[in-house]
Amino acid sequence: VDDFSNVGPLAVPLAADTDQTHSTVHAGWNMGGNENNLQTTNTCLGVFGVTSCMYWVSTGVSDWAGSYQDTGSGGTVVDGYGYWLGMTGGESLLPPGDSTVTATQVQVPLQKGMNLIANPHPAAVPLSTVTITQNGSVTNSWENAIVAGWIVPSIYAYDGSNYFPEVWDSVPAGKLHPRKAYWMKLAVDDANTYTVEIPKP
Repeated sequence: VDDFSNVGPLAVPLAADTDQTHSTVHAGWNMGGNENNLQTTNTCLGVFGVTSCMYWVSTGVSDWAGSYQDTGSGGTVVDGYGYWLGMTGGESLLPPGDSTVTATQVQVPLQKGMNLIANPHPAAVPLSTVTITQNGSVTNSWENAIVAGWIVPSIYAYDGSNYFPEVWDSVPAGKLHPRKAYWMKLAVDDANTYTVEIPKP
């Protein structure tokens, strides 16, 4: 049983723990995100070369309460948001060369329940450096947000057939790999607003 109360096997993370390995896409569905300042036009087609970018709209804190929405080929993809992408396989979510990332961090609003987030930077970001902010004023580290009951401990990536966890205090430590998207859960059901801040590595 995982942190989202799902029962079933989880895939073992790939042995070659590199950004390129984690960002290689598979034939079929993949979870990915835009890279900050990479594109002049941040459309689904322009960024990913696909006509369908599916994002998640949560309707509550219960696991998987919500539905997918499609940006369409001309729809905007937003830095820090995660998307389901139908791809042919063999491509990489990593662009050639580095992009210029001017923001010191990217802030993503969180919905109650499940969220798809992505690393918008060109290098991996340790989960231990990611923060969660309540009402724009109270900021907790990932660890302290877990202790406060705001979020569940693990986030989950998809390898083409299974989900696998990234855990902040694991060995090696959990990371957000560039342009990879992850499921995370905001566990609180209250009137407060929450954001996740993904710092520039």
